[in-house]
Amino acid sequence: MRTEMARMIGVREAALWAILLFLFGAPACFKTGEKPLGDRVRDGGGTSQEGGSATQQEGGSAIQTDASPAGFADVRGQDPATCASGTECSTGYCVDGVCCDTSCEGQCESCKESGSVGTCKAVKGSPVGPREACDGTGICKSQCDGLNGKTCTFPDSTIICTAATCAAGKVATAATCNGAGACTASMSSTCPNSQCAADGSAKCETSCTATSCGAGFYCDITGVCLQGQPDGSSCSVGGACASGYCVEGVCCDGKCDGQCESCKVAGSVGTCSPVKGAPPATRTACGGAGACKGQCDGVNRMGCAFPDGSVVCAPATCAAGKATTASVCNGSGACTTATSSSCASNLCATDGSGKCSGSCTATSCPAGNYCDSTGSCTKTLDPGAACAMGTQCTSGNCTDSVCCDAKCDGQCQSCKEVGSVGKCKIVTGDPISPRAACGGTGKCKAQCNGTSATACTYPTSATECTAAACAAGKVTTASVCNGAGSCTAAATNACDSNLCAADGKVCAGSCTATSCAAGSYCGAGGACAPTIADGKPCSANNQCAHGQCVSGVCCATTCGACRTCATGTCALVPVATACTAGAAAGVCDGTGVCTACTAGASCTTGINAECQTGAISCATGKPVCVASNKPTTTLCGAAPSCSAGRATAQGTCLSGACSVPAPMTCQSGACSGTQCLSCTGAPGASVAPTGITLAVTAPSTTALVCAGASVKLTVTGGSLGSGASWVWYPNVTHSGSVGTGASIMVSPTGTTTYYVRAEGPCNTTTDASKVVTVRPPPQFATQPQSYAVPCNSTALVTFTATPSSGTVLAATGGIQWYSGTSPLENTRYFGGVTTSTLTAVPQSSATVHCVITDVCGLTASSNKATMTVPNQSTCTP
Repeated sequence: MRTEMARMIGVREAALWAILLFLFGAPACFKTGEKPLGDRVRDGGGTSQEGGSATQQEGGSAIQTDASPAGFADVRGQDPATCASGTECSTGYCVDGVCCDTSCEGQCESCKESGSVGTCKAVKGSPVGPREACDGTGICKSQCDGLNGKTCTFPDSTIICTAATCAAGKVATAATCNGAGACTASMSSTCPNSQCAADGSAKCETSCTATSCGAGFYCDITGVCLQGQPDGSSCSVGGACASGYCVEGVCCDGKCDGQCESCKVAGSVGTCSPVKGAPPATRTACGGAGACKGQCDGVNRMGCAFPDGSVVCAPATCAAGKATTASVCNGSGACTTATSSSCASNLCATDGSGKCSGSCTATSCPAGNYCDSTGSCTKTLDPGAACAMGTQCTSGNCTDSVCCDAKCDGQCQSCKEVGSVGKCKIVTGDPISPRAACGGTGKCKAQCNGTSATACTYPTSATECTAAACAAGKVTTASVCNGAGSCTAAATNACDSNLCAADGKVCAGSCTATSCAAGSYCGAGGACAPTIADGKPCSANNQCAHGQCVSGVCCATTCGACRTCATGTCALVPVATACTAGAAAGVCDGTGVCTACTAGASCTTGINAECQTGAISCATGKPVCVASNKPTTTLCGAAPSCSAGRATAQGTCLSGACSVPAPMTCQSGACSGTQCLSCTGAPGASVAPTGITLAVTAPSTTALVCAGASVKLTVTGGSLGSGASWVWYPNVTHSGSVGTGASIMVSPTGTTTYYVRAEGPCNTTTDASKVVTVRPPPQFATQPQSYAVPCNSTALVTFTATPSSGTVLAATGGIQWYSGTSPLENTRYFGGVTTSTLTAVPQSSATVHCVITDVCGLTASSNKATMTVPNQSTCTP
């Protein structure tokens, strides 16, 4: 009876579907085994429905009936297809148990949100399982914000943990969320008049102003001057930061306003860093859609990178003798439009490649055409069209994945700038990937300046790294960019008056040109500064130790018209360099003499310019007419030389020609400069060294050196013979020299004994040696232990981590306790976060560990210890 009823129901349903097919048309088709978005599969209850059939099972028999065709589930509002793997879905993505339109793998994304099941959406609140939970605790715990689907968003400094207070003339600032999942520490300070505001607000009665605080301080909203916060600290305005920049709620080392840069990247909070994936929530989102949607690539800070023609939107197809090209990303966020053309053979390939039968090759197409992805000859592409290789483009140039009007491979060029895609343009800011990134760091990092196409431009000395300052009677010069990507070193000098001016930048009662002692000059900031050594940059003669500032460099002597001093000693300029000979124009002759010149005719054939006199050409610096032969004492030809044990003297003039003597074999068989080496007596033979001195810079000491730190080794005693040099080795076997010279710099990573000896053509001496002991890495003597809190206990829990006796901690930040990857701050729940003993209130379970940092900057982490707080509902009252 029930079987017959089922049959009748099946007949009625078949009739109903016939009516629906008449009204709505034939259903869409899908590959075998694929489920479209909007199709439905139900398991259990004895019914399965997939594609276009359903089987009703009852009592061991089965009746096949017509069912909903693929695609009707969306019309009827049914759920998308459930799945177990991506191979079951037409999109290839099975996410959250349903077929999804994208991979939808962001921490704050979901593909089963109500009203949009099957479409990847950013969610609010907690992440959808099994995605990783958001970090942070209490009021500062991060949450999904419904906009940034890639990661949770932490509350910033607008969220207050504890409000500001003022009592007994002392004000305590508010503790706010630090943008990393925890509360900042409240800072206390005494009011200027030691009185709180009479209205009961958490402010001082007499407040500071924006300009009343000293350098490095800012006026807090509570009315007191507070020291500018270091990079990474929570902030609300730039004035609260030592750097002057408050970005995304933290003090930042720069302006950091690029679309793809952030000052809150995990592990580098406070340092402006490029990001990958979606831009920060406060920046403009990347454009584009689907597979062609833009993303930050972790290199270009100023804008998103878009997928190029290597990303396929829809593959090439061929059917009924007509081929359709692949649709690919165009490098600007969208898919190119596929084009169709008839196959020359009127046949498609049978291998499923989507190409014509009898495909073209890279060289078989006529001029103005290329062999496309379908195997058909297609007209070459105009500038701006997406491409994968130059042969596809009319211009022959495929740059930045688009056809370009030029080769456009300069470091600061791009062919896909917004508004001019296909035209080679010079960019500003960071180079466009995959071009090489600009060099330099921080404020001195190079950038493309919009003018130079071939290379980045470094900031010059007009850009300050740190401003000049004066404090406690000492003035510190500004540190500026050196034009090569780094900052110059600031110099600190005492003011003559021992007082600073009111502006905090220069000395009060500045020095004068004659008031400084010998060996110093009146420098920037009004303080006497040590004179500058030869070869170093200068701007005036009085700055130099020898009183000579030549072409911007301190020089040992006055060079004259035909010499330069780029290295600190005078050197000849090239022949024919313009100079002034008396009152007339002249040229340098290559010997340091400036000779008057004329525009006379060229020399006649056979004239020897070195051994015959005449007028000097203004253009070449060479003689232009003959007057007489130079005397036989005149030197000519190449300078004296010595090579491979054979010395050659310089030639002399003879009857108007240069006569050069034959080479002479050296008695010693070796050379010393341009002369033969003499091995008899001093300085022929070397004398062995007697010792080695060691010099280090803090925090290294001569007894214990930081691993990898620079150490200066200097030989003492002994002497070098002719042609000899000091040679340094890291072993007694004298293998693998680490340098030559009286002093060398080394950076040992482990304790090493260094040896030095004199080596030369005449003799090799015995060694002097020096042991450089490297400080061992920091270690723990005791580790923190886990603790199970008894039921209903309110007693503080103590964790202890003691450094070993040989570990010398850094003066600042030597000990820090962490919860997960976040450093703990002193709060109502944790205390002693920078000491060896951490106290914790047993409010909720927590896992902590200690990190110690020694004077060398090396760190060590303790084991993780857990405070386990029982669920109070399981405790006996």
